[in-house]
Amino acid sequence: TFNYLLSLVRPVLTRKTTNWRRPYEPSLRLAVVIWWYATPSEYRTISCLFGVDVYVGWPGRTHDARVLSNSTIFIKAEQQDGYLFPREMSRDINGVEKWLMKGFTQHHRLTPEQSTFNYRLSSARMVVENAFGRLKGRWKCLAKRCDVDIHIMPDIVIACCILHNV
Repeated sequence: TFNYLLSLVRPVLTRKTTNWRRPYEPSLRLAVVIWWYATPSEYRTISCLFGVDVYVGWPGRTHDARVLSNSTIFIKAEQQDGYLFPREMSRDINGVEKWLMKGFTQHHRLTPEQSTFNYRLSSARMVVENAFGRLKGRWKCLAKRCDVDIHIMPDIVIACCILHNV
């Protein structure tokens, strides 16, 4: 029955794979929806069960590196148990995470390949920035000065993410 239902909705649930992201499989997307419809589970429970998540909780002025280093995805990646990345992808000799892409510096002395890499990495980052822009465009409360207690803001952002994806 699940496979039959999946065969009916697969074209609608299939998303394009790009160089910058791998979309969730239609079977996972359908399973999440069915679970959500069938149980009174909270979103955080569904997040843990199916490995789908959003991470909010830091003011916009906080540096990206600080937000990342305190996020659950970073903590899971640092566990080195192969949860997100194989052990050989975890750290290089200099202590920098191999799974964390960083652009080349010394822009005046880059090879064409390095310049192309920097351009594509910047393009991937723009996808994230555009997603924030779309959220702020649809939910005006995110585009203006915060008039509520800062501790409530993560819940508001999560609610906007959920409503955006309904």
